[in-house]
Amino acid sequence: MTAATHGTSRRLSCSLWLLAACTGHLAGSLASPARNDIVSPPSLPQAPMACIASSEELYARINISTHDEELVICSSFPIVLNGRPLIFSGINLTLVAESHNSTIDASGLSRVMCVMANAHVRLERIRLQAGTGTEHTFATARASRSVGGGLLISGSSSVELSHGSSITRCTAEYGAGAWCESNSQLILIDSSVTDCVATRRGGAAGSVQA
Repeated sequence: MTAATHGTSRRLSCSLWLLAACTGHLAGSLASPARNDIVSPPSLPQAPMACIASSEELYARINISTHDEELVICSSFPIVLNGRPLIFSGINLTLVAESHNSTIDASGLSRVMCVMANAHVRLERIRLQAGTGTEHTFATARASRSVGGGLLISGSSSVELSHGSSITRCTAEYGAGAWCESNSQLILIDSSVTDCVATRRGGAAGSVQA
């Protein structure tokens, strides 16, 4: 009998609390619970950001990236490309080193990055190194020329280097560090282009905007 009474009492209390929630007050001697007594459900933990530690992972992630994505490089060793440049086409993407300057090294086998088709890429604490410009035909050239050892930026695209990023030890005939064309631009914020050698013109950077 006692158990049944307690059960009824609990059910009655629940009914009164529901009534209070609907009417905004409680009758009799029952008091509203203090606001601090209401416990919110715990929030779900956010999924950790993927960390890239190899050139294979970097190629793959760039290929499947969507607009406004951020990719994090966490390797303390240079990421060495396999003879192909990293290609960014028609996407907005940020590439950032996790906690230190990370190096992407083309080993003199290709340029480091090609950014085209209205793509916009931001690099934070990233060093582009040892790129070699490959043959490319631009508007004012009568023949194909070697351009953009570090970066080739075309098709109304842009690349922003910030937070101590750099382009270094790159070579080409024209625009060894970077080559910009077709209303594209290179933006340097607290960053540098050093030790890049062009055999014809534009050691640090060159452009033709026709």
